[in-house]
Amino acid sequence: MDQPVDILINNAGIGGERGGPMCDADQNDFAQVLDVNVLGPLRVTRAFLPLLRRASGPKVMTISSQLGSMTVPCERYPAYGVSKAAVNKLMVGIAADLRQDGIAVVIAHPGWVRTDMGGSAAPLAPGESAEGLIGLLDQLTVETTGRFMNWNGTPHEW
Repeated sequence: MDQPVDILINNAGIGGERGGPMCDADQNDFAQVLDVNVLGPLRVTRAFLPLLRRASGPKVMTISSQLGSMTVPCERYPAYGVSKAAVNKLMVGIAADLRQDGIAVVIAHPGWVRTDMGGSAAPLAPGESAEGLIGLLDQLTVETTGRFMNWNGTPHEW
């Protein structure tokens, strides 16, 4: 495949063990969550970099979570929260690296969405979240690269 890639969306996410104290988290479970949620987006971004560099105005969106914010507790899924904080930091670094190539990067919280992980009580329908995320991509530029944003276009606290 040698066609340019205009938009790459990293949407890796497993929750890992639910609940319990952070200090009691199973290390193997923690390692698996970090591998999928942090190293997965790194591997995918690296793999697609040559095709992104061929595009005009390429963009990378990594789906994170509000649980990756330092201001939001993550007791329900401890490894998940830590992994999303780590992928946020990783993507800030990647955004800085790729700025010179004209590749814009955004880290996005999709909102609390009615999915298997989000549950039926979540206020957002998947389509509503997706529309907002598409809007984020439409507004993304190299000048706005490396930001942590909510699905609705507002900045999210780190």
